[in-house]
Amino acid sequence: MKRRRKVQILFLTFLLLAVVLTGCAHRSGFRIGYRSSAMGNKMSAKFILLSGTNTKYIKLTEGDVVSFQYELKAEKGELTVTLIAPSGDTVFEVEASSKGEETAVISESGRHTLKIRGQKARGSYNISWTVK
Repeated sequence: MKRRRKVQILFLTFLLLAVVLTGCAHRSGFRIGYRSSAMGNKMSAKFILLSGTNTKYIKLTEGDVVSFQYELKAEKGELTVTLIAPSGDTVFEVEASSKGEETAVISESGRHTLKIRGQKARGSYNISWTVK
């Protein structure tokens, strides 16, 4: 009887863990073969399929000059990078397949949102930024 109880508890633990992990993956979108790195002021990823959003929050002050260096490669689908101000206004947006640098003067202080969006995308992205 004691052994049966242990098996039941173990089964329920694995079931709960599966439900929790599935919920986390669902909130971030659908990804296959997704390998990423995000450290400090750099983000990069390579993927077979990305349908979803990767978000990074950046605290900026009015008057800051932000320079973004980017390389977006989309073999299939759509891939965009957008910087959104706290008010919801778009500061800049770039689409795949592109490479370059965007500089923006920040017009409002607060938490800005950097969004990388993929829609049935296959490819990669590399993004870095400096604030002056």
